[in-house]
Amino acid sequence: MSLPRLPILVLFVLLFSVPTVAAAQGNDKEALSPCSEVLLLINDDYYKILMRHIREAKKEILIAAYIFKTSPRPGMPGTIVDALAAAAKRGVMVRVLLEKSNNKKDSLDEYNKITAQRLLRYNIPICFDSPKKTTHSKLVVIDGRYVFIGSHNLTTSGLSRNNEVSVCIDSPILALSAKKYIQSACYYAVRN
Repeated sequence: MSLPRLPILVLFVLLFSVPTVAAAQGNDKEALSPCSEVLLLINDDYYKILMRHIREAKKEILIAAYIFKTSPRPGMPGTIVDALAAAAKRGVMVRVLLEKSNNKKDSLDEYNKITAQRLLRYNIPICFDSPKKTTHSKLVVIDGRYVFIGSHNLTTSGLSRNNEVSVCIDSPILALSAKKYIQSACYYAVRN
């Protein structure tokens, strides 16, 4: 399977191979349980389910984020960093891919750099994409099984105020493809 076909695979999984699609909305406790096949995550439900999966991760967390903004006030994105640090401390392999813009005036680079420095303090390796190509992904893979993909940026606005929609898909096959995609977008790695 070639890497550019990832969106086609997502559509295939959503339309043909998944018997049920649940929607997480409001305070419905059942809908806020871990995704069992495909879970539609609307607005701040994404943050709630993502945090639950990060806290319960056993082996690996991979993130590809266009923007991961933990400044000037960390808020929800800062809480994600703290949860990633806790996961790494308990032995979960955590890796984060961030966008590196080619535009010197773009504040995105500054925000991603601040978050990268914060993650590096917890010995979480960071990778930046090539400045010649925009990685606009909002993708998380947890334990080679759960794939979060959609419109949510890792910003306070994206996690709490904007109208956003993403899905959590329980699929080891899709998780493997998503992991390969994240690894292929890594242009240069930064470690402590």
